[in-house]
Amino acid sequence: MAESKKIVGTVTNEQVVDAIRAQHEATVRAKSTLAQMVSVARTRGISWTVIGEALGGITKQSAQRKYAPSIKADREAQERKVAELLGLTDDEVDIPRGREKNSEQSSAPHNEDVETNGKEEGTL
Repeated sequence: MAESKKIVGTVTNEQVVDAIRAQHEATVRAKSTLAQMVSVARTRGISWTVIGEALGGITKQSAQRKYAPSIKADREAQERKVAELLGLTDDEVDIPRGREKNSEQSSAPHNEDVETNGKEEGTL
């Protein structure tokens, strides 16, 4: 338990703990935003290689391993919402070609060879 009355210099322990809490919350938000940006990049056809480079030079495999599962889960959740709005059962839902339920391949339906030099235009 932190003692909020103990002072080291001019900063209290309570202030340090509050700063840790704030930094943790900012990190959680930043990670979520980064995952969304990676998802947008894949939707636009930007390759895992280019994404890996943008993430500090990690390999495309590392980028896929980290972000593909959350992208796939988000897409499946969106598809379930649409199916629910349409009143469809799981048996009636048509899975898009190339994305079978038990597939262990990348969640992105885009060609891995699509590269970008950062000059493409478009809106999010």
